[in-house]
Amino acid sequence: MIGLLATATFNGNVSYSTLTLPADLYETFFFTEREDYAGQREIGFVRDQGVNTVYQESYDIAYAYWYTNDNCSVGGGSGPNMGEPWCRTSVATGGAENPATAWTNGDLAATGMNYALITGLTTTGTEYTYQAYIFYATWDSTYKLRVEVWLPGFAGSGPLFAANVDTTNGTDNLNLTTSGTSGYVSVGTVRGDPNGVMSGTGVELDVSEVQILQ
Repeated sequence: MIGLLATATFNGNVSYSTLTLPADLYETFFFTEREDYAGQREIGFVRDQGVNTVYQESYDIAYAYWYTNDNCSVGGGSGPNMGEPWCRTSVATGGAENPATAWTNGDLAATGMNYALITGLTTTGTEYTYQAYIFYATWDSTYKLRVEVWLPGFAGSGPLFAANVDTTNGTDNLNLTTSGTSGYVSVGTVRGDPNGVMSGTGVELDVSEVQILQ
């Protein structure tokens, strides 16, 4: 089993003036297999406060996600990561590697991300226990990410929110056969404000407990 557990409060509020470029504030805690974030698997929770610059509409959403081969390819939204071995499906022989050719030949590992939008909860200013872990779904013979949000300490008779997230990428099961994979946990906020017009109040994120599930 591989997963993440945290007791945390997504907090603070962000406001914007008129924008010409998108802006977001991410509050997040997530598990990665690699310390440098370059490849392999990632599991996490995010609160995203942002604005749609086309309609000048703000949004405030929270979701859990499954990400494979993170930050490797254009498909993941981060640009091709040619130099990282965990982002490659093969290694050049004889020391001769042309990144441009390797990219066109599709030697970068396929990136995949699926998520579950967390609904029905007061995800701003309320403490919950967040849990996400991989399990094998016998009903369709695939591995999935189980997402649950509980009252702190798993109080109550069951989760307040629960969902299963597919972890497949087309016909590729993303090598989900390893149990008890080790890794790293990151906690923090990421602000993307190219206009310099974002303002906020309150503490953005408060995490009282975070663990890797194995």
